Amino acid sequence: MNKEKLIKNQALTSLKGSWIILIAMVLTISAVMIAIYSMGSIVQLITKSLDTATGMAKSGKEFTFTLISIIDLVVMFFLTPLINGFFKSVYTVAHNEIPSFWEIFSFFKSPKLYFKTILLNLIFVVILSLAFFAFDFGYLVTMITDSLKTSNTALTTLITAVLNIVFGAVSVLLISFVYLFFVNYAMFLFIDDSNSNVFCCFGKGVKMFVKNFGNTMKLYFGFAGWIALCFFVVPAFYVLPYISTSFATSAKWLISIEKGRN
Repeated sequence: MNKEKLIKNQALTSLKGSWIILIAMVLTISAVMIAIYSMGSIVQLITKSLDTATGMAKSGKEFTFTLISIIDLVVMFFLTPLINGFFKSVYTVAHNEIPSFWEIFSFFKSPKLYFKTILLNLIFVVILSLAFFAFDFGYLVTMITDSLKTSNTALTTLITAVLNIVFGAVSVLLISFVYLFFVNYAMFLFIDDSNSNVFCCFGKGVKMFVKNFGNTMKLYFGFAGWIALCFFVVPAFYVLPYISTSFATSAKWLISIEKGRN
């Protein structure tokens, strides 16, 4: 049995008794973020700055619309330690322990821990935002379809759909690579020792990924079918705990090896 298969089997075994708890955490985080987004939309409707037909700002109300949107995003960001709490719970599961649902609030326990987590997440957000911007190939699809010299609407629609699927898949692959390179191991290193320096976690995380590039990518591609399921909202709540626990299990062993060397 190869390492990736072993890790996935260990993750499945560890999830017994914890899967429902992790699903509840995913649903809670999703509900909180949706509620904040909805509140922002309601305020935009009250202030008459939202054009319901386009979902954009009404003419002359751009400032109000933008301000409310920014406040919405800021509130969401300051609640992102909930996500770290989920990954901490996943890491607990990887150690064959059943987490408490309240572990989702672990990083709100003290101001120091909270703000260290916020700093960590700020770096994550900047890196992933740059990746989303860099690997958004929508402009290429537009350029290609605009250059087509055909009046066949059906053919143009088909080509556009195929291009969107192809470039979308490439975009997901590249963004996933950035996540695995910068975020995955850094997240678990910080969870393993929250007293460690945030920037050291990034440095160690990158080194860990480079050393274990092949195995990490094999584990990732081993979940290709499962990740595809995540594009359907309901299965994602079921799939995420399994994928996350598998990567947490991998990180657990690698971190243990690194500790043994030091």
